[in-house]
Amino acid sequence: MRALWRGLRRQWRGSPVAQMAMGAAQNWWQTHPWHRSGQLLVGELNTSVTPLLRRHPRTAMFVALGAGLALVAARPWRWPMVAAQMRPLPSRLGHWLFSQLTQAPGQAVLSALLLLLSGRVSARSDTQSAVAPTSPTQATP
Repeated sequence: MRALWRGLRRQWRGSPVAQMAMGAAQNWWQTHPWHRSGQLLVGELNTSVTPLLRRHPRTAMFVALGAGLALVAARPWRWPMVAAQMRPLPSRLGHWLFSQLTQAPGQAVLSALLLLLSGRVSARSDTQSAVAPTSPTQATP
């Protein structure tokens, strides 16, 4: 996970919006109550499972394939209990997103997006005005 996280950070280094979002996610995880437990679990998995995966890569691939097939065959997204919990999710998500606009990080992301979009719009208008043909009445001798 750390290698994936570092790769994403390197890939999105030039994007200010991505940098702010990734910084917010990293800060959130650092303060999450399960952060220490997650670190311990990842450490234990690295020491116990990684040697097995390296020793038997094909078996690991087939086990992952079987787990994926079992998940698709079980269709948990169609279970009534899961569907009942997922039904109010869109309204909750909309309420949560709207409430984020009252917080400083949400406002910073929104302003960065607006600045990014305004920069693209002004760059397009500048290139279009530079390429636009002049009319015969505007031509100078």
